Amino acid sequence: SALGNDAPWGPTRVVPESHALLTPVDALRDAAPNAAKREQRGLGYRVQMLLKLAAANLVRTEFYVTLDCDVVLAGGLKRGDLVRGGKGLVQGSM
Repeated sequence: SALGNDAPWGPTRVVPESHALLTPVDALRDAAPNAAKREQRGLGYRVQMLLKLAAANLVRTEFYVTLDCDVVLAGGLKRGDLVRGGKGLVQGSM
């Protein structure tokens, strides 16, 4: 399967956000009560960005990819698709 133990990069783990973020989401919400009022995307967007950054503390590989829930891979994803010359590609350079 695409995300099973037989994936080319090894097993895939799904962890709850409470394992990734040092601060619980409720505490983040309390710390920024006006975020939803000030910004259209609000606190949910901020938490999503924090989770993507926090993933670096959980992965055991040199490179990793985070995907939003509205992203669907249309084909296989190989290391060479995102890593060139030993360096990971970043958004905007692909």
